[in-house]
Amino acid sequence: MNMSRRRFLGGATVWIAAAIAFLVRPMRLLASSTKLQWFDLGLLDKMPEGEAVIVHKAKRVGHNTPVRIDALIVRRTGTEVRILSATCTHQGCDVIKKSDGKFLCPCHGAAFGENGEVLKGPATAPLVPVEFKIEDGHLLANWKK
Repeated sequence: MNMSRRRFLGGATVWIAAAIAFLVRPMRLLASSTKLQWFDLGLLDKMPEGEAVIVHKAKRVGHNTPVRIDALIVRRTGTEVRILSATCTHQGCDVIKKSDGKFLCPCHGAAFGENGEVLKGPATAPLVPVEFKIEDGHLLANWKK
């Protein structure tokens, strides 16, 4: 079978365009799903006093239906609030809360204190702080779904 150069290049162009379209769409979806948005975590007064909790659901500001979000750690002590990402800084697994109040990464065993500090590796960086604000008694976090 003898193929002309023009026919070969035309066919190759179609395949390359299809491959680019196939790769670009998932990257665009990923970028939009990780865009920061404001989420209502609930009434600040309802957050446990002096105890860090992991939050998995919240309402997008302006919406009524709770959605699953990337996990956050919320700690309220009096009027002081701290919100941290519950994603281990080693390789991105969600940490779990232990009965002693510390947070453990189930993937590789890294441990973090209630304020996000590294207690045990392999993680070397603390848990990431998350921007938040309080509006009308509601705790809002600038986070991703």
